[in-house]
Amino acid sequence: MTDDLGIELWDAIFPPEGVLSPYNAAQTEPRDPRRLFRYWLTPSNPAGVRVTPENALQVSVVWACVDVISKSIAASEWNVFERLKSGNRRLLLDDPLYYLLNVRPNEDMTAISFREALGIMALTWGNGYAEIARDLSGRAAALYPITSDKCEPRRDPEDGRLIYHVWNDDGSEVDLEKEDVLHVKGPGINGLMGDNMIAKASLSIGLTMALERFAATYFGNNTQIGGVLTVPGVLDDKPYARLVESFEARHRGPNKSHRPFIAEGGATFAQTTPDADKSQVISSRQNQVEEICRWFGVPPHKVAHLLRSTNNNIEQQGIEFTRDALKPWCKRNEQEVDFKLLSARGKSRFTRIDIEWLSQGDATARSTYYSTMRNIGVYSANDILKLEGRDTIGSEGDIRVVNSANIPLEEVGSNWLVANPGDDTETPAPASSDGGDTLNRAWSSCFAQVFSRFAGRLRNRMADYDKVRHAESEREEYLRNFKMEQTRLLHEALVKPCEGFSACAGTETFSLALAQGQAVAFGCAQPEAAAQQFVNQFLKPSQR
Repeated sequence: MTDDLGIELWDAIFPPEGVLSPYNAAQTEPRDPRRLFRYWLTPSNPAGVRVTPENALQVSVVWACVDVISKSIAASEWNVFERLKSGNRRLLLDDPLYYLLNVRPNEDMTAISFREALGIMALTWGNGYAEIARDLSGRAAALYPITSDKCEPRRDPEDGRLIYHVWNDDGSEVDLEKEDVLHVKGPGINGLMGDNMIAKASLSIGLTMALERFAATYFGNNTQIGGVLTVPGVLDDKPYARLVESFEARHRGPNKSHRPFIAEGGATFAQTTPDADKSQVISSRQNQVEEICRWFGVPPHKVAHLLRSTNNNIEQQGIEFTRDALKPWCKRNEQEVDFKLLSARGKSRFTRIDIEWLSQGDATARSTYYSTMRNIGVYSANDILKLEGRDTIGSEGDIRVVNSANIPLEEVGSNWLVANPGDDTETPAPASSDGGDTLNRAWSSCFAQVFSRFAGRLRNRMADYDKVRHAESEREEYLRNFKMEQTRLLHEALVKPCEGFSACAGTETFSLALAQGQAVAFGCAQPEAAAQQFVNQFLKPSQR
């Protein structure tokens, strides 16, 4: 049977707009005979309803679970990083893959639409597929989603390699190489495919659908499940049809409740309806919300079921949702993208979906957290601004401080700095301890703080650099770049001390002291001794 003939036959039996159509809720793509016939071939479960991935999404709690997971991941930034030799990572905002994952995967849809579609397919069918279109150099240029029921992983009969068989909308079929298909798998027992979650949860979903139908017909029939209309004698077909028609026209439906029953010809009506409360319809429906949430690992409050949630535990449940439900799905996406969309030669690149924003607290909790992390030197001002999505304040905001007078990290313990091992530079003799060295000590202490800050900064940078072996020429270039980078900050740090010092030592001292101070600041092993020697160069003997 061809596809066109199948559609014509189907439309003849079940009109597209008819009540018998399984697609009378939301049809988002052309009718496919394979999908339509599968609905009626799916056996009913013990609840008396057929459950498929399509009509399961008409159940509110199923859709809510699938929606909250897929949209939470789709709305998160999917970053591309480069792993540096120092062990740190660098964000690659200009990488073409960043554009595909966060802006436009293809010319027809946005990134969030594509990622939501992939997530919905993986959460229901167990597998989400997308074709990878590549440019002439083999890099991913576009991503096109493939509906899960039209793609099937197979083994090639000739060499056993994994391929993906795809049924196109025009009826044609094609085999795609595994390198050209992005395959996001849900949990499964064989590792090659994810298990169909709707099929696994069909009993729970079927019971929920049966309860919804019961409630709908209960209220649709004037809140009456049934009753007995008794008439004396036996009615012919025409009077019988007239009686049924007039009774239903007057009493059937929620808008026709409480109308008086007009009996003619001695007819009587006896209600046989059991109470819905006695049937535990409401409690059963509430229980089914929690039952289906359990299948997807979603806390009930995420689907607006707040029956047992409190303000004391709802934040903790949100953290557990991020950790237990979202994190595994993020890993499945990341590992597939890293393998299929990143070059094997560029193993230093990797991707990460940033879901930290989902577990952020309110403004008060964030302020307390940031304050604590800043006071122990973990976060700088710029780090906090980035986490809050705001612009940084320049290089000054990168300085990290610790509590107790906000001392820069480079200056912590500066009074106990000792010479580097192997440094055989002779330590200058300390100044005399008589009353004439007061000026010497004051200015030495002032310059020692500046020298200590920048000498410590250089040592920290070089220690990080030397963790990975480099050529000596590269080390020298790195050192030059660092000094150029720090020149402005060092100049600002030395201007005020040099101005005051020149006023005491002589007006010609300022420019020379500023120039020599910049040279001394980088690399001195003992900042205090270096500062003392530096000051002695400019003070007259009588001032020392």
